[in-house]
Order: sequence, then C-alpha cells, then structure tokens
Amino acid sequence: DLYRHEQDGAWTPLSALPDYVQFLGVAQAVGYVGIGGTDGGLSLLDLATGALEPISLPVREVDIRRVSAWVSGSDWSVSYSTAAGHSFTRYSGRSTWWTGRYGPPGYAILGLVGDSMGATAATSGGVLYQEEDMSEMWDAGGDALPGTAAVSVAQTGWGRTYAATYDHGVYERGRDGWEPRNEGLPTLDVRALATSPAARSDSSVYAATFGGGVHVLLPDSSSWNPMKRGLTNSEALSLAVEGDAVYVGTTEGHIPLGLER
Repeated sequence: DLYRHEQDGAWTPLSALPDYVQFLGVAQAVGYVGIGGTDGGLSLLDLATGALEPISLPVREVDIRRVSAWVSGSDWSVSYSTAAGHSFTRYSGRSTWWTGRYGPPGYAILGLVGDSMGATAATSGGVLYQEEDMSEMWDAGGDALPGTAAVSVAQTGWGRTYAATYDHGVYERGRDGWEPRNEGLPTLDVRALATSPAARSDSSVYAATFGGGVHVLLPDSSSWNPMKRGLTNSEALSLAVEGDAVYVGTTEGHIPLGLER
C-alpha cells in the first residue's frame, strides 16, 4: 500500500505494491525502489498510481544495499550501492548512470553521509570514517558501535551524525564516541534513518523501526515522537525525504508517504 501523511497528522492509503520495499529514494516526486522478492534490481515508482517500471542498470547481477536521492531546486541525483561495493549515480538531465567507487574498498555500503569535514559510511564491516582530504584512507575512528554494525547513517543540517542498528537502536556521534539516543523508541530494531530538510539548520531526524513504525526526533528534542495515526503497518524498513515529504517503505508491500509535521 501507498500512504500519505496528511496535514492533519493522519496517514491515508493511496495504492498497493507487490511486496515489501527494502530500499527507497525519492527525487522530483518519483520513487526509486528496491522491491523484496525480486532479482535485487531497482524500479521506478509512480507515487500517484503505484505503477512500477524496472530500471535498466549497468551491471548484470545486482544486489543493492543502499539507495539515496539528493534534490536542490530543479537539480537532483539518485545513487545506489551494491553488495560488491560499487556505486552508481544518475544526475538530472542525464539518461546514463555514472559509475564510481566512493566508499571503503572491500565492503558493501549500507549508508553514506559526508560534508566538508569528511565522510561517514555504514558498511558490512562496521562504521568507517574518512578525513576531509578525501583520500582513500578509511578507519573506525576508535569508537566502534556496540553490538552489530550500523545499517544506516544520517546527518543533519546542524552537523550531527546518527547511526541505526538492528538491536541497539540509534546512536549519535559525540566528542567521546557514539552515545545512545533511544528515549521514546518502542523498539531498538531500527532499519533506516533520514533527515529533513537536510539543507536547513533545523533538520529533523526520522527513524524507521521494525514493529514500532516511524518516529521523529525534532530539533533540540531529546526524545523520539511517534508518527503513527493511520499507519496500519508498523514494520518499517526504509526511509526517504524530499523537501517536507517523508517516505517510508514497510513489509507486505506498504510504502507509506508522509509530510513533515
């Protein structure tokens, strides 16, 4: 199902999809989705009708581990990473994918954020960092996350970095390493993070939890708030943000769409 989070704070169903949405990116009101139960490829999603169209990708065997989108005015880009560690990006005004290898070599990239101070990547080998010189040197920074490796990372406009884990919830990176940020979350099984609006200093952070739905951490808040009215499937798997719109992919073919409260 496809849901919209209306201005009155409720989620409204729009259309149905064939299976769960494991990865999700949105640019110019078009969804780029990885649908569970398929060959691991990428499809275009018409957000109004729910129609899916497979995308021809520049690799034969695709095992996508990350999909993200960036939008600024009329400019946009969509990128995805594979289990083999390769990255592909498509820019507005271009019909082809640019092939690159940005990220720690030898790892599947599950999440990637960066700014002028450097980059942070959630990989199959844990969370790794790269200094601002953009060299090929990545390291753990001496402050590894407890438990399992992070499955998603997000960065706010005010420069804070967050990481999500399957079994230890959300962590915020501080001066002394990673600190838990789980007050208000009903479960520590967090599958994805996103920020909105990413370019503003007052970015909110969104968390997709498996079994607990979607929660938002507002600027200057220490506790997560639920966004659940009308959301009938609480098994959230993926998140994407475009402007004030927040999108979440869930199990059983649900893709709820929400507007920032």
